[in-house]
Amino acid sequence: MKELGRKGWTLPEMMIVVAVMGILATIAGQSMKDYLLLIKLQGATETIGTDIRMARFTVLIHGEDYNIDFHPQTNSYLLNGKDRMHLPKGISFGIAPGVTGKPSDPSAAPPKDGITFRGEETEKRAKFLTKGLVVPTGAIYLTNGKETMAITVALNGHTTLWRSKGGNKWIKL
Repeated sequence: MKELGRKGWTLPEMMIVVAVMGILATIAGQSMKDYLLLIKLQGATETIGTDIRMARFTVLIHGEDYNIDFHPQTNSYLLNGKDRMHLPKGISFGIAPGVTGKPSDPSAAPPKDGITFRGEETEKRAKFLTKGLVVPTGAIYLTNGKETMAITVALNGHTTLWRSKGGNKWIKL
């Protein structure tokens, strides 16, 4: 009778394979978590940018002033005193560690609370006047703790979305 060769895996070989698979799954899981936080941050930035553009168009169509009030303490903002919008979980107003400059002025530090609108009437308010102008101009900074994105608002209401590359370097989205 012919003797069959040894087939199968030994217990130590199986343990090594399972350990390697566990390490790879952990690395992939953390990468996926970081990616999902980045997607949330980008989505929140785009949503606020859209709300700002909507405010400007509403003013131009209806001929009435429009305000957006930002509330960093509650991670929310109020559209024209009526609709309160909340940032997604894990996203807040502010900057991530390592961000040292603004898109509009790389030598100036962004505010810790993430809002640069400083009007005479109310702080942290973007006021859209009947001619479509925004007074005062400003920026909103959002972070997920690792990344920072910003929305700058010009006098004419034009918005620009930015992503921090660390330090005082920014790229337009």
